[in-house]
Amino acid sequence: MSGGVEPVVLVVDDTQASRYVTSCALRQAGFQVREAATGTEALAQAKTDRPEAVILDANLPDISGVQVCRQIKADPETASIAVLHVSAACAAVPAAGAEGGADAYLVAPVDHTALTAILKALLRAREAEEKAQSMACDWEATFNSVHDAVALVDAGGKIRRCNEKFKLIFGEAAGVLPGRHYQDIVPACQQNPLTRALRTKAHETSRQLIRDRWFRASAHPIAGGNGITGAVWILCDITDLRHAEELRHRDERLGALTAALITAQEEERRRLSRELHDSLNQKLCMLAVGVEQLEQELPDSAAAIRKELQSLRRRAEEISDDVRRTAYQLHPSILEHLGLGVALRSYCEEVQKRTGIKIRFRQRGLPDSIPQDVALCFYRVAQEAIQNAAKHSGAQMIVISLRSAGGSLRLTVADSGKGFDPGDKSRQGLGLISMAERVRLVNGALVVKTGPGEGARIDLRVSLQRI
Repeated sequence: MSGGVEPVVLVVDDTQASRYVTSCALRQAGFQVREAATGTEALAQAKTDRPEAVILDANLPDISGVQVCRQIKADPETASIAVLHVSAACAAVPAAGAEGGADAYLVAPVDHTALTAILKALLRAREAEEKAQSMACDWEATFNSVHDAVALVDAGGKIRRCNEKFKLIFGEAAGVLPGRHYQDIVPACQQNPLTRALRTKAHETSRQLIRDRWFRASAHPIAGGNGITGAVWILCDITDLRHAEELRHRDERLGALTAALITAQEEERRRLSRELHDSLNQKLCMLAVGVEQLEQELPDSAAAIRKELQSLRRRAEEISDDVRRTAYQLHPSILEHLGLGVALRSYCEEVQKRTGIKIRFRQRGLPDSIPQDVALCFYRVAQEAIQNAAKHSGAQMIVISLRSAGGSLRLTVADSGKGFDPGDKSRQGLGLISMAERVRLVNGALVVKTGPGEGARIDLRVSLQRI
């Protein structure tokens, strides 16, 4: 009865006089009135005129008022019409009318003041119900249009309702998720913010991996008169954001690695230049001087000549060994010709002889064939780990294990040195970065375990299926 529009009321009564009196009273109260004398007429006008209310005599000549009410309420197009039964019949009529869906009942003869008051109350209730339904529809539309997945959970952890995005994530049809416990669809985990929120009664948030997607999960407790009555569980898909962050971090690491590699390349060139100039070049000069002296002052006896030639040969052999060692550092050809196990054992023996550090090498169950990129990765990681231990750790013992285990090819390099703080960014130099990058390129896994005074342990693993 809002907005100044007179509500339409359909008066259904087979007695013309009664129908007339009721209609006049309603018009004086501000209603538009339609009239019908039979149940059939009433049903037809209810469909065409769509009145806000029907005042319905329970006793009609063709169809009983109870049946008319039941048909009005059963039709979705007319179900919202308020129905007021009027009858002087037996006490069973109100009960039958209520079962048929009647909204109120009056006993004839009717007090028109009471009739008007009841009718207005019914229409106010109907208007409030329509507003509530409209608000519920608006809320439902908003709830389902939210980009994030949202679920309402009771204090016991059961899902009361959820939006379409939530159902889409878990692949469930409408009506299946409500009533289920949230741990039925997400494994129990103390890191789940919903678990924590129901326990701490405070807002909680964290990142979660659910069905191969990353989400920023948050839970907001709902407070009621008797404490926490449940929580709002929100899942925001951040998979693309996480991938973008990973790519950004990878780009940053690659940028740092590129800069470090350029620096290392220049340092290696300087080292090779010094070695060639200070060692090989001097030895070659000394060899040339020896040959020139022999040429200018050839000894008289064959024995003296032989002695000089033997000295020159030893110098030439030393130069050959230096060239071989330098070439080996640049690329170990033994790796290609004799395999990873032999190459690593040879390198360990060479380092042990050169530094005096005891190195124990063990191998077990290696595959018959290892791809060159995997073999080179394992060799360089072991080489870098051994060099770091020899230069920085002060270790007296290094243990290297190369084996096949658990469906993977594995390498472990452990030393008894002083270790370092893995959280110290200043200690994460080119060595660790290059190791990690080499391992990434062969789809392997690298774990570095260390701590001040605890030595260091490097574990490398590559799946045998990759090999």
